[in-house]
Amino acid sequence: NIKFSSEFNISDNDPVLNRIRPNASVISTLAQFNDPIATAIYRNLNAVMSNVSAFGKDDTPEEYATSYYNKNNEALEELNKQIKKFDFGIQNIKLLKTENGIRPTFDHKGLDVDIGYDFESQGTQSFYSLFPYIYFVLQSGGIAVLDELGGDFHPLLLPEIVKAFQHRETNPYDAQLIMTCLNATLFESLEKEEIFFTEKTESGETQIYGAKNITGVRRDTNIYAKYLLGALGGIPVVG
Repeated sequence: NIKFSSEFNISDNDPVLNRIRPNASVISTLAQFNDPIATAIYRNLNAVMSNVSAFGKDDTPEEYATSYYNKNNEALEELNKQIKKFDFGIQNIKLLKTENGIRPTFDHKGLDVDIGYDFESQGTQSFYSLFPYIYFVLQSGGIAVLDELGGDFHPLLLPEIVKAFQHRETNPYDAQLIMTCLNATLFESLEKEEIFFTEKTESGETQIYGAKNITGVRRDTNIYAKYLLGALGGIPVVG
C-alpha cells in the first residue's frame, strides 16, 4: 500500500491511486495528473545535470554534447563565446554533417584547415563535453553535479567557471554547482562554508568534512596555504 503525508492531500480511496502501475514511479505518475507537490519534485529532479552514475564518474561522450549543441544553437554560440574568452586558440567551433552523423570541427588561429574533435587536446575535449551541463543549469536553474571538474583544464579556468555561478548577471536563476576537483587554487574563490575535504580512514573508508568544521579556520584564513602544509587533511601521505 502507498501511504501519503497530509501535504499531498490524497486519501486512501482517491481514484488516482488506481492509475499508479506497480512498475511506475509514484512521483512521475502523480505529476502527470498535475499534483502540485509531485510536479515540483519531478521538476526539481529533472533540473539536476550530472556526470555521475551509480558506478561512478560517467565520462560524457562527445556525441551527447554534439547532439545538444545541434538542438540548441544558443548553447553553441555561448560555447564559442567562452572558448574565445578563455583563449583556447580556437576561433570557431562548427557542426558539420558527415557520413558518420553530425561532427564538430575546430577552427584554430594560424591553421588553414579545421581540426576534428579527436585531434583536439584533452582540455578542449573536456570543456566541449561538459559545457552543456553548466550552460543548461545557468539558463534555467537547477543543479550541476560534476565529478573531477577541471582535471584537464588550465588551473585558472576552473575559478572562472565557479564565478559564473556566483554572480547574478551570469546566474539569474540561482543555479548551483556541486563538484569534486583536485585544483587547490580554487580555495581562493570560495568561502569556507563551500569547501569540503575527503580523506581515507585507516580502514579504507572515505570520510567527508567541511572546512567550516575545522577548529581554527576563520573567514580570513588562508585555506590554500594551510591545505598545502597538510594542516587541513585531505592530501595523500607519501612514503
